[in-house]
Amino acid sequence: MKYLYSVTAVYVTDESEKVSKEVIVPALNPVRNFDYTFAIANAVLVIMTWDAPESQQYATLLGYNVYEFLEGNEILLNQELWTETSFIHEFEKPSTPLNRIHYGVVAVYDLGNSELKDLLILDDSDIDLQPLKTQLSGNYPNPFNPETTISFSVGNHNSPHIYGDTSYSPHIYGGGRGGNTHIRIDIFNIRGQKIKTLLDEFKDAGHHKVIWHGTDDIGNPVGSGIYFYRMTTEGYSSVRRMILMK
Repeated sequence: MKYLYSVTAVYVTDESEKVSKEVIVPALNPVRNFDYTFAIANAVLVIMTWDAPESQQYATLLGYNVYEFLEGNEILLNQELWTETSFIHEFEKPSTPLNRIHYGVVAVYDLGNSELKDLLILDDSDIDLQPLKTQLSGNYPNPFNPETTISFSVGNHNSPHIYGDTSYSPHIYGGGRGGNTHIRIDIFNIRGQKIKTLLDEFKDAGHHKVIWHGTDDIGNPVGSGIYFYRMTTEGYSSVRRMILMK
């Protein structure tokens, strides 16, 4: 990006000629590892994930904008600035062939937007999709103060994989049949001591999030430092790291 700055000297009776200087700021870093998967039942769910951009000293990351490009039209999918690194878009079976639907993510900074990164071109071959996976996605922001949001998904092992099958309606967004998978998320300090059980309950299939307010099991604030959070359920366990900076 280029910025042009100008200065003039102002006198009582006149003003000097303008002196200008062009300043070139390096491009803003885009998102990394943009990817997607499908889940299909009554509707098609495009589940997009990405990694945050590499940090930059002169620009602050504010969030993301997620776009769909359909028949030449650009559609902003998030109504508000998106702050997580995953996004679910649901649409009915389209009349347009899937290989004409594109997706992209832009990182939004206080100084402007990054380039559109890793535009996705969905193809009919993607219809042999995988079921929604149980996984710990990550937390945002990271580093954080005073709170951070941990995102995770719960697999739906009963959902069909045949496009257009209306015999089953998945409870992707909760409700329906009630929670069917026990999920536990614990917080540990750098010494491996458990300081808080953040979540210990049954969850429906779908994408979920839980907020940690930087406190222990009895509500006391914890100090700055490195912490680990572990998600466990039947047949799955994953640990990620986060940093609390006060």
